[in-house]
Amino acid sequence: MLKTLNIACVLIGLVFAGGCGQPTRHAGPTDSAFRSAAENFRILRSPSEKMPLILRRHLSHILSGQLDGPFMPRAVQSAQTAHGSVWVFLAGDALCLAQAGRGAVGCSAASHGGQNGVSLGVFSPPSKRVPRPHNFLLISLVPDGIKQVELTIGGRSYTVKVKHNLASASSDQPIQEKGWIPRGTRALRGISAVRTCAGTAWRDRCRRSG
Repeated sequence: MLKTLNIACVLIGLVFAGGCGQPTRHAGPTDSAFRSAAENFRILRSPSEKMPLILRRHLSHILSGQLDGPFMPRAVQSAQTAHGSVWVFLAGDALCLAQAGRGAVGCSAASHGGQNGVSLGVFSPPSKRVPRPHNFLLISLVPDGIKQVELTIGGRSYTVKVKHNLASASSDQPIQEKGWIPRGTRALRGISAVRTCAGTAWRDRCRRSG
């Protein structure tokens, strides 16, 4: 059984865009939220897709405590990552990223997500067979202009490529997202040349180190 890392985000540092904060409470996406997301994420500029009814009901149940009205996803897009299919959508003023199969979901206020993206982390809890958390998975939705995401896994640095605004990684050890590598920036020995690409207005904060 996989669990969402909303509670564990402080422990392993996976919710990169404030996913542990207070939820945004709106029934449907506002125009400003839609514009912010569409301006920053190419994946959301395609015609909206129809979400499967089973998944829609599942997500409606999960997000019901965060919305003031019915679950009305907008700018719905499906995509394939190296570690499974996902759905990207707006719900109220929140930008959300959900697994297609297991339905784990992570959201961030669109005003933050437009700059910082959204990261969704899941893991398998301890069991008799494996007495520790395992099967860690991280899926990141990042803004336009980012070519790679830098991660730390087991004390070592790695980079994963971004495709259609998405990057993903899996491991039996906790995964920490450290930063982004914009297009046109060099990576040195497989480690990002950029160390601080997180936070508001990332385009102003990302700098080349050499």
